[in-house]
Amino acid sequence: MGQQVPRPAGAPSHIGNDKDEQMARSHFAVIACRIEFMEWLVLSARGHRRAHFHWREGMWKAFWVLP
Repeated sequence: MGQQVPRPAGAPSHIGNDKDEQMARSHFAVIACRIEFMEWLVLSARGHRRAHFHWREGMWKAFWVLP
């Protein structure tokens, strides 16, 4: 469990030199994906909720399912 903060620390607005920029870029990659299914689940003492989402015909189709 982490510590609660009012807001995240800001990202640097620039990289100081070429060596630091080269090192920073070596830790990033472009990822391309197509998501066609997602599942959403909330566990609660007042009742669990679960839903499925399917990408069909250019839009998300969603429906509730039993947990």
